[in-house]
Amino acid sequence: MFTTDKAVANAVAQAQNRTPSFVLRDSSGESTDDDDLTGRSQVRYFTKLATQCDVIMGFPVEAGFNSLPDGMAASLPYAQTGFVMASAGTSAPSFNEAAHSSQVGVVIMTVASTYFDSSTMMHEHVYYSNDQLYGALTHGDVDAALIWQPWLNQQLVAHPQKWHVAAVNMPHATWNIVALYRQTAQNKAAVQAFNNAIGSLAASGQLSHIVQPYDIPETEH
Repeated sequence: MFTTDKAVANAVAQAQNRTPSFVLRDSSGESTDDDDLTGRSQVRYFTKLATQCDVIMGFPVEAGFNSLPDGMAASLPYAQTGFVMASAGTSAPSFNEAAHSSQVGVVIMTVASTYFDSSTMMHEHVYYSNDQLYGALTHGDVDAALIWQPWLNQQLVAHPQKWHVAAVNMPHATWNIVALYRQTAQNKAAVQAFNNAIGSLAASGQLSHIVQPYDIPETEH
């Protein structure tokens, strides 16, 4: 969600009495996935972008893990997000409840698609994109959807719906949002200033308000 990342960057710049300059890239239209065992396409993408920017906002890293593109380092986390359960029912069910009694939609090749086993796969419905999954939920083709929460929140801002949304208490469901920069730039003044500002914003409580669109909801949206 670019608007949230931009708000964080603006707050960091304001704390330093500076004006940020933005380079906009939509990674959904770029080849950033691994195209071989070494992930060279992803490395090329971020290496090129890092020549244009001090920090690259909005990179998700699984909580508890530090899986980053080769040659890149990460800032302090400035938001936490992940996969959530969205439902039109009276409340968002837990995964175990939904997987045994409801029809649950997921996007193919995502973390959520790995949660089903032989006892629950009959309740799994696989789609090729978030748009398809959301459409299935909207039209009642599934009872609940395991979906990437920043995408869902962006959709709800553009097209409000009365869904019940809750965090998913499953492995690999929680992710931190960080900014990337080249490992060789870790002592660069701009990088150090960025990390210092993130720490100060978090300590003051201001950061939690800025990143609210990334927050994992516990109540209906």
